Amino acid sequence: MNRLIQYMIILSLTARVYLMAGPADPDAEAYKAAYSQILEEQWEQAQQQLEEFTLKHPGSNYVDDAYFWQCYAMEQMHHNLEKAYACYEHFIETFEQSDWADDARKHMVRVARELATQGKTEYAQKIKSMQASGDKELVIQAILALSRMEGEKSMESLLNLYESSDDREIREKILYAFSQSDDPRAIEKLTELAQNDPDEKIRKQAVFWLGEQADSPEMLQRLFNIAKSDPSVEVREHAVFALSEAPDQNGIPMLKEIAQQETDTEIRKKAVFWLGENADAPGILDFLKSIVLKDPDAEVAQQAVFAISEAPQDLGLPVLLEIARQHPDTEVRKKAVFWLGENADSEKIFMEIKDLALNEKDPEIAKQAVFALAEAPEGKGLPVLREIAKKHANSDVRRSAVFWIGESAADESDIRFLQSVVNQDPDEAVREHAVFAIAEADDALGLPALIEIAKSHEDLSIRKKAIFWLGESNDPEARQAILDIIQQPRQ
Repeated sequence: MNRLIQYMIILSLTARVYLMAGPADPDAEAYKAAYSQILEEQWEQAQQQLEEFTLKHPGSNYVDDAYFWQCYAMEQMHHNLEKAYACYEHFIETFEQSDWADDARKHMVRVARELATQGKTEYAQKIKSMQASGDKELVIQAILALSRMEGEKSMESLLNLYESSDDREIREKILYAFSQSDDPRAIEKLTELAQNDPDEKIRKQAVFWLGEQADSPEMLQRLFNIAKSDPSVEVREHAVFALSEAPDQNGIPMLKEIAQQETDTEIRKKAVFWLGENADAPGILDFLKSIVLKDPDAEVAQQAVFAISEAPQDLGLPVLLEIARQHPDTEVRKKAVFWLGENADSEKIFMEIKDLALNEKDPEIAKQAVFALAEAPEGKGLPVLREIAKKHANSDVRRSAVFWIGESAADESDIRFLQSVVNQDPDEAVREHAVFAIAEADDALGLPALIEIAKSHEDLSIRKKAIFWLGESNDPEARQAILDIIQQPRQ
């Protein structure tokens, strides 16, 4: 053990010793004298004196302390680690309630690990028996310690531990240890588990760690085979992700093949998504565009639209615009318009969205463009929304514009505009939407207009809508307006 670490361990435990061994105890001085050899790192003398202490003072309050440090001294001498292991084991059996019991277990695991790396594989089995008795944390500590040690025997111990364990958490920790090793047997074991383990979660973990090693054509092919053939969709998705993480974008050809040929929609969508994360690679945008145009599943096509929108430096915007204007599927076009709207701070894109909102013949596309205008930064789209609310030929599109104007109403001019829609629009549904939009505004802005409509509008159905929304308000002014209408109804 590193001497500095060893010294720090001793210091951390020393405070506990001196808190217990006070001068009022008759055997305290004898214990301190023996323990001082530990502080001096005189291991052989310490072991002898502590053993003598336990023989002379079997009823002492410090007998468990002395026994623990006796075991510790044996461990530090190294020449008989098996004896140290037996010492710790006896300590745990004899002093189960001692404050030192947990420390003894940790040291026992450490000794067992070191013995296992020396080729004494029976100590790997002892670690397994600790696992069975509930000391899982200690087993995990031993596994992680083994993973940091190089050598053939360390790997052999890990392989044996994996085969002998039926605890998933333990096995997952060993998988991690395999992933950290340069031993070819570790990679082979990960591959075997990724392909054949009956536990889906273990296969997923193995695939993930294989992905961390995906720097060779052979490893990429293994992942590709798993992505195509594993019975679990989740495992296959993990393999697709691993391909996307391959260095130098070497997994892209396989992702393309999966995106084009895989029969499972979810797997194709995952491949398309991860291709989008590599959209700066040559030819990826054209490939994704071909998926949008040719894939028979609208979900995959929409995923490809999103992937295009994720391209760096706005490289995907021209492709999105082309899809928004020309794709035969309305839902795919709507997705393209939505993602264009996420870039409405660009003047060119803003003008394209405006044109779609004003001139697109498909009302669904026009309404999606209206939403994009409503989301434009700094209220930039509000003047266009007013123009649409006043002039658009389609009442559904006008109604959508009215709704979004109401959602962003910030001053009296917005309320006056909505009132003009209530008074002038030829479609009753649009007028009712405008009443609702006024009702949704802040009371200080919308309430006077709503009261005016409720009391004096010529259309009875519009007045009824306004009265309904007044009833939803807790404002005293709204309540008084309703009382006024009850007392003096307009004929």
